[in-house]
Amino acid sequence: MGQPQWKPPYTDDTRYIDRSKVSSIATLIGRIGYTVEPATLLYLKGGAAWVGDTFTEECSPAVDVCPGVAKVTRTGWTIGGGLEHQFAQDWSGLHRIQLHGLRAAHGDAGLYRRVDL
Repeated sequence: MGQPQWKPPYTDDTRYIDRSKVSSIATLIGRIGYTVEPATLLYLKGGAAWVGDTFTEECSPAVDVCPGVAKVTRTGWTIGGGLEHQFAQDWSGLHRIQLHGLRAAHGDAGLYRRVDL
């Protein structure tokens, strides 16, 4: 990583840099399946998902007031499915897919708290 480049986040004002970082991901999932043969399981799963985001705004030295930092937890859903096959005792292989849908994180000046950067 090098020095940040001053790019406009949502305006043409190049004095601001907005960054976001995913700090945590959590899911609570239920699964239901059907045994096709004694060693093969097909299943579907679904549940809730949470993501912890940290948003920061940095300012160039030409700006006197900088909005600061906001931490947001976004909620959503997760769905998926898969196939698992036991090919030897204590050994199995699987193929699965999992999708997440999370609400968008929206922020305004009221969402940020002032910090010294």
